[in-house]
Amino acid sequence: MHETGASIGLAITPLIAAFISFYYGWRFVYLLLAVPAIVFAFLPLGMMKVRKGGWIGAREEQKFYSDANVNVNVNTNDRELRVFLRQVISTGSLRRIYVIEGLFGFVIGGALTFIPIFLNEAKGLGPELAVTITCVFTAGGAIGKFVGGHFSDIVGERKVMAIGFFLVAPLFFAVPFLPLLWAILALALAGLIFPTVLPAIITTIGKEIEPSRTGIAFGLLMFAGFGVASVSRLILGLVSDSFGISAVFYPIVIATLVGGLMNICMPMRLGCNGVR
Repeated sequence: MHETGASIGLAITPLIAAFISFYYGWRFVYLLLAVPAIVFAFLPLGMMKVRKGGWIGAREEQKFYSDANVNVNVNTNDRELRVFLRQVISTGSLRRIYVIEGLFGFVIGGALTFIPIFLNEAKGLGPELAVTITCVFTAGGAIGKFVGGHFSDIVGERKVMAIGFFLVAPLFFAVPFLPLLWAILALALAGLIFPTVLPAIITTIGKEIEPSRTGIAFGLLMFAGFGVASVSRLILGLVSDSFGISAVFYPIVIATLVGGLMNICMPMRLGCNGVR
């Protein structure tokens, strides 16, 4: 449920931005979108109102860690970071899940960047329509993330991740060879299926780490996803310039197949502290 908001935002914001820029120019888009950003920045403050036991967030956090019998140092320092990084390096399942998150970011970052370019250059769609179809690609992720989280609870995270990676590989591979309407359908299905992987990744990390290192763990997870997503745009841009826009789908297919295989090879968990 948590991640569905990101997919909805990624889907509707380009359409809103296009509408605004058409009438008022592209510079006004940044000014207008800054308004909800400022408003939403203050929303977390409403979650920290003082009640009869002190700050809500602090009281609930203290109760959680007290129940778990975990001694938490809220002032996480460099030593904690080094300890956690050593844990990641020395724990095979943790290493794999961060690599899998990187592969997820590679696929999503490259797809969102180059799908509209592909539809424009290879399929002859206008830029506006190409961006609109890409928004449909991201909108499907709202459903996919909910479904992925639901089935992660039922059949397990590894199965959901493996199935998600393997199912989208043939879809991305076939897109360059398909007529326009079939290519759009394949992309829509990929946009629906592949985001099922993300809640499974997040759940796996949550089960693998100690509660006292949640912030570091998820921070590193976001770094892996967004960092590799940024690099993928550079790599796929070079592929596009060298071999044509249709060729960008082949590194994406390779990344999805590697991600699926890594989930098959991932060892079973025996506990939540990295012990195997």
